Amino acid sequence: MTRSIFSIFLLLLTISWNVQGQEVFADEDVFVENGIFYNLSDDSVFTGKLQKVRRNGHLVHESIYKEGYIVSSTLYYNRTIEPTPANRIKYYPKSSVIEKSTSFSLDGSEIEIEFFDTDGILASRKIYVSNILTYSCEFKNGEKHGTEFCIGKNGEEIIEKYKDGKRIK
Repeated sequence: MTRSIFSIFLLLLTISWNVQGQEVFADEDVFVENGIFYNLSDDSVFTGKLQKVRRNGHLVHESIYKEGYIVSSTLYYNRTIEPTPANRIKYYPKSSVIEKSTSFSLDGSEIEIEFFDTDGILASRKIYVSNILTYSCEFKNGEKHGTEFCIGKNGEEIIEKYKDGKRIK
């Protein structure tokens, strides 16, 4: 029993170190060629974390790269004591095409999530206020297509159907 707990502890410690222990680079430490990011120092394919930090120490932007491709990026709000995410983006593997974009209100009460197809075209959008779904819409080729749901000003649920960007009556 003690041995298995120790093994789990070592595994978690290793995972944590791999995530937290990544060396942090600045934008000027890498270059892009044919959509792949490389280390400027030795021309090797870049894997790691890029950060944009202001002179006052404020974290502005952070991106994670693996094997030369961007995996995710986070944009932070200005003028907050601790880094507070304004937007997080997840990319399709080995691509610079956005898969999912999540935007946060400063106080965290509102979250907007957008999903994109492999061509980077909007596929769906959801908005949550205080963890309650208040808006949802499906898209096809960037136009409303399917069900649009929202909660009106008086709390009533409004559901509309769309096909190729046109409302179905």
